[in-house]
Amino acid sequence: MILTETYKNRLSKLAGINLLTEAFSPDKITKYYNEVVKAEGMKPLPVKFGRVGKGGACTVFDAKTKTALYIMIDLSRVADVEFAVLHEITHQYFLEKEQEPFLNCSKAAKFKKKFNVLNDKYMYSSFSKYLWSEGVNEGVSEGANFGPTYTRNSHIGKTGFYNSYGSSFDMREFYKIEVKERGNYSSEDVKSWMKKYDLTPDSIVAWVTTFKRNAVIYIASDDKDMIEEMNDEELSAYMKTEGLWIFEINADNGFIIPESDDGDYGFVFVITNLNFNQDKEWREIYS
Repeated sequence: MILTETYKNRLSKLAGINLLTEAFSPDKITKYYNEVVKAEGMKPLPVKFGRVGKGGACTVFDAKTKTALYIMIDLSRVADVEFAVLHEITHQYFLEKEQEPFLNCSKAAKFKKKFNVLNDKYMYSSFSKYLWSEGVNEGVSEGANFGPTYTRNSHIGKTGFYNSYGSSFDMREFYKIEVKERGNYSSEDVKSWMKKYDLTPDSIVAWVTTFKRNAVIYIASDDKDMIEEMNDEELSAYMKTEGLWIFEINADNGFIIPESDDGDYGFVFVITNLNFNQDKEWREIYS
């Protein structure tokens, strides 16, 4: 996510940091950010922690000079700290190199390509030691990748993920819809996921989001702006009034593919539970 300096005053008035675990303290997150940025030959920006209006993190920049000013991280909403930090470093890179903020980054192939490079180099690598408590990364070699299990468990405090319709499908169907029909991903993207996460055309996947409100937005897109401004109580009341319900799946049923981020914290969730029953595992949520 990227924000202009115009929003600075508004953000400064919004309070609230929810530290879900000591391992992901602001100091450790800042250290992780600083080390990755320096490894890329860039100068670290100030990292601030507070409420972000949309998403879990943003890069604030000067709208006139296109100069990156600081990174803002909302620990109450961020789904994956490493993913969020690398995403904002990608914004910082293009602001510094090309004065390009990529406001619509989810549809920018150039942005995705750079992010994927950073993802392959740093996500769930030896740099993760700056985030985790001592002992977690003992014996991890430079550039190591922890694989699908680590990917699933590293989504902070997330025991479940949300889906708008309680549906899943195999990778064949995903490829047909998201690559061939909608063009949201390239063939190379999907092939790289299948190789990295040992998937087959028969692998079962589902679209999920780490935030309940995002799942509601997918089925009530006309009210998107209004829903994004609601607090939890208002969102529950809205769902009851409109007769809306969404679904939740337990995180133990599979793992997230972080590279599949759709720009609004929507991800592809790979279902690895061999006994998964679509009618039983999706829990309905009415408020």
